[in-house]
Amino acid sequence: MSETNFLNTSINMFGLFGKSDPKEKLEKKYRKLLEESHRLSTTNRAQSDRVAAEAEEVLKEIEKLDSNG
Repeated sequence: MSETNFLNTSINMFGLFGKSDPKEKLEKKYRKLLEESHRLSTTNRAQSDRVAAEAEEVLKEIEKLDSNG
């Protein structure tokens, strides 16, 4: 096995560059949106509310994934 193939196999084996779970992506997006909403809450309440609403939509998608399996 060449060094490059071994490295790629090792990386994939540990999941470093593999495809991530759709739920994990949504959870990461949800956390990021909540953090952004919180940050904006002291400077721009309207924008904070919009970001919070977007986070709620992402949460609904996560719950939908949970209920489907």
